[in-house]
Amino acid sequence: MWQAVLIDDEEYVRAELAALFPWARYQFTLIGEAENARDAMALVEKNKPDLVITDIRMPEMDGLELIAWLGQYYPRLITAVVSAYNDFHYVREALRLGAVDYLMKAEATLETAGSFLERLSGILDSRRSLQHRYEELSVRMNRYHDLAVESFWRELITGGYDETEILQRGKQ
Repeated sequence: MWQAVLIDDEEYVRAELAALFPWARYQFTLIGEAENARDAMALVEKNKPDLVITDIRMPEMDGLELIAWLGQYYPRLITAVVSAYNDFHYVREALRLGAVDYLMKAEATLETAGSFLERLSGILDSRRSLQHRYEELSVRMNRYHDLAVESFWRELITGGYDETEILQRGKQ
């Protein structure tokens, strides 16, 4: 299960969104909520979620600043925006800072919320798959390197190489 946190300065909006999103259907667990970016930072530092869904306009520190901070300190988690503002400037800036999706609160229905979470889950699944492939390739490369070194030393000790081949292989 993926872990998610929800950030919005309006308590009733957080409650509505938390109830609206079909978290479990898309392999998410809502592990926390925060009413501002500062509380969100503490929540992220403590729980290390996979997903942060944030509002844009909040007092003290806005969602764009939070997204920038998350990108700097927690680049492995993904961020998405749920906002009441249909302002292209905010959307563009959120995406530029690393947010991966944007949902208008006015358009939030069970269907759109489900599609939103489905896209986010797909991104996380893809990242996990790529990480596993990278780790497998890394293990294989280390095994290949060990076998190549072993083969080199075996040939060197048993006299399988002449001096030129030894120098050439040693450079590799």
